[in-house]
Amino acid sequence: MLEESAAGGVKVEALQDGGSAAETGLLKRGDRILTILEDDVSSSDFDAVMSMLVEAPEEVTLTVERNVIVKKPKVVLPDPILTVKGGPSGDVARGSSLRLTLLDADVELYKGMKKLTNCGGAGQCNLCMVEVLEGMENLSPPTAVEQTRLKKKPEGYRMACQTLINGDVTVEVPA
Repeated sequence: MLEESAAGGVKVEALQDGGSAAETGLLKRGDRILTILEDDVSSSDFDAVMSMLVEAPEEVTLTVERNVIVKKPKVVLPDPILTVKGGPSGDVARGSSLRLTLLDADVELYKGMKKLTNCGGAGQCNLCMVEVLEGMENLSPPTAVEQTRLKKKPEGYRMACQTLINGDVTVEVPA
């Protein structure tokens, strides 16, 4: 079964069971007919295309346009592993907050008076600073807040509240 295509010309809407097109598998539903016996029919209407097919010899050479959808395999990445020097190590959810992950793992991020004076993850106090020993490339890029707050710190330090974990990383909480 053919029908006129919105793009011009005629497309295959369905194949007749037992017909040669269905039997050979050469035509597919959705194919747009471009030529019949090398004659351009890409902009012809339904009646003109049908007339050419009816008048054609038993074996017909068609050129068709076929849109193909290729599905990419879904890549499932393993959960990142967070390792704390002198502390726990384990899988974490990709994109999770470094600060919340450390606190959930009972890592003492805030020691002494820092427990009372920290900003609760708002990026205001700089008390959740950690040193990244490995995997800096697996963390979110530094935020503008971090760049300002850590200006005088050596390279390799991050504010845990401003950092997302995207891959394996090893950190140390300064004493």
